[in-house]
Amino acid sequence: MMDPLEHLQMLKDSAAGISPRKGDFKRIRALRFTEPGFDRETWREMCNMGWLGLRIPWLRRRVVLAAVIGAVAGVIIVLLGGHMMGGSLDLLAHQFPDSRLRLDRVGAWFGESGFGRVSQMVTSALEGGLFAAGVVTAMRLARHSLSDAAVESGALRVR
Repeated sequence: MMDPLEHLQMLKDSAAGISPRKGDFKRIRALRFTEPGFDRETWREMCNMGWLGLRIPWLRRRVVLAAVIGAVAGVIIVLLGGHMMGGSLDLLAHQFPDSRLRLDRVGAWFGESGFGRVSQMVTSALEGGLFAAGVVTAMRLARHSLSDAAVESGALRVR
């Protein structure tokens, strides 16, 4: 089994090989409002590099647990009368009669005539789960990155 720090370094190197040089994001910004909204060649390159099958064993359990907790929290927020981003956007759209923002189609997936309770619970669960998983992933990767930096500086010895 590969050392987590070595695995992380390989991931960093792989990302550096495909990311814009010198922080130039003009190409990415130009794709924002186009169809399909991404560069097919870059996507193909990422797939060929194995990004779709990326597995980070030391991260998986914690991220899944965080996602489940975040999803449950999102549903509870809606059940208590609160709103996550989807519900807030729907309320905002109804404040502007000429708004083209419509979340009714999301409700149609769940048999609702508009962005109803079920739609709000599902989207809130997704939002909460993705947010919590993202936070935990960032925290874990930062921790490993800091550990990596400590090892390189000699402040920490790894057996």
